[in-house]
Amino acid sequence: WYKAGHADFHVPLDSPDTGPTLDHDPADVGQLSMNYMPMFEFESRGGLSLMERFESVRSMLGAAKDREGVVACYVWLRYSQVRQLSWQRKHNTKPRELSQEANRLSTMIAGRWKAARGVDRQVLRMMLSAVPRGSAGGDGQAIRDEILVIMRKFEIKKRKGTFMEEWHQKLHNNSTPDDIFICEAYIKFLQSDGNKEVFYGYLEEHGITRKRLLTFERPILQEPVFFPSIKNGLINEFSRYLQILKSVHSGADFVKSLEACRGYLDGHLVAEINAAAYEQTYGGDDKEKMLAALGKVVAGMHGVGQRLLHEGDVHKVRDLLYLDLALESQARLFVEKALSGLDDGGLSLWLSLVLEALTCTMRYGIGVVGSSREQARSNADTQLEQELHALRAALGDWVEVVAKHGIDMRAWGYHAGLMASSVLDRMRRALGAMVERYQGTYQKPAEYIGNQLRKRTPDGTPESWSIALFTEEIVRGGLPFAVSMLLRRASSVIQTIPGMPTWQIISAGPAGGGGG
Repeated sequence: WYKAGHADFHVPLDSPDTGPTLDHDPADVGQLSMNYMPMFEFESRGGLSLMERFESVRSMLGAAKDREGVVACYVWLRYSQVRQLSWQRKHNTKPRELSQEANRLSTMIAGRWKAARGVDRQVLRMMLSAVPRGSAGGDGQAIRDEILVIMRKFEIKKRKGTFMEEWHQKLHNNSTPDDIFICEAYIKFLQSDGNKEVFYGYLEEHGITRKRLLTFERPILQEPVFFPSIKNGLINEFSRYLQILKSVHSGADFVKSLEACRGYLDGHLVAEINAAAYEQTYGGDDKEKMLAALGKVVAGMHGVGQRLLHEGDVHKVRDLLYLDLALESQARLFVEKALSGLDDGGLSLWLSLVLEALTCTMRYGIGVVGSSREQARSNADTQLEQELHALRAALGDWVEVVAKHGIDMRAWGYHAGLMASSVLDRMRRALGAMVERYQGTYQKPAEYIGNQLRKRTPDGTPESWSIALFTEEIVRGGLPFAVSMLLRRASSVIQTIPGMPTWQIISAGPAGGGGG
């Protein structure tokens, strides 16, 4: 490397306008500050509940007239989703009421999504992922009723000072999404013949430490007790109870989302998605089976996307969006599960399918770009379309290279390697542009809202690290990151092709520079 004066080079670059940036302080501009005040006033309260937060978000979203207001609602819900805001504080909520409010909010978001276009649709789709599906029916009440049925059926006494009684009190007064993981941990505890390390280990994997159990509004102070004689019966009953919890607290659960859409999807499509769901639940580490299941996930995404284009019923739109989110999440999970032990010989097919999954979420999600007036305010919609076109073109060229030279990249020759390398570079640039757009759309609003909330919440949340990493965590939890992981692997394989340079010259020619 050449360094003039033994110092680093500095190249200033201008960032494009990618959406709301909040370079100003909204507190200085009156009306904008008022748009955020319902959020700030709510979180500064001494007592609150998740149900009331959903109600406040629904009111704020209903009043939002532009993208900035919609992004603010998403940021608020995202901080709540990742437990950076309290789910309850000195306040009790009936599960039925929480379920009904989640149902109203998720339905409103789906309706806004149907009417929106471009980046607005992406924001609303991500917002839906931060909200439980909820129910207008009796599932919320069933959370309270069914735990009592189980305790009576197996004569588990409602004595104070036991794990089951303490959890039962929490379920009755402050049921939250945490209860899904507590139920799953308890089932694993039973399956392991009462291994408490399995119970607490599973909870910690999902962000619930022993300290968190002790600090619930209705704390769980006691350890679970193993009943050998009723082990199998309890496993069966709590597996059924888990589905009730998921129907209220989980929006994009794979199995529940498919069940909700089963009545209005083509039978062949349901069978394809069912097969992928089976692999998710019962599949092992067979990479070929996972690849086949990934293909079914992508087929499911195409089918669901086509149905979304033409569906007018907002409740069906909501259910289809939750299924689409579940399919996207499953595609990412397959990559994460397979990548460490994946043989380089099949890498080209994995990249093809995951990139196709990403273009699916973009193609069916953006609708028609907004009016010229909207584009004059922000270039984000145009950039989104450019990203989609670039990725679809790169996917087409990648598939052509694989079809011509074979699946195993290790057997490719020099010219195939050059072509593949250029295609990977185009994918990488498109993903980079996508990350920059995410940063422009979400990070500054997240920083402003997060820092303002920290001044107002009794417990000083969100934490500073969650504010700084807000957009990065969004990216890492989505398909773009899965594609980037496969890109890195594919690039390293292509560099081993005989004749391929270890380093690539981007542009040859005379140049000069100075250090400072």
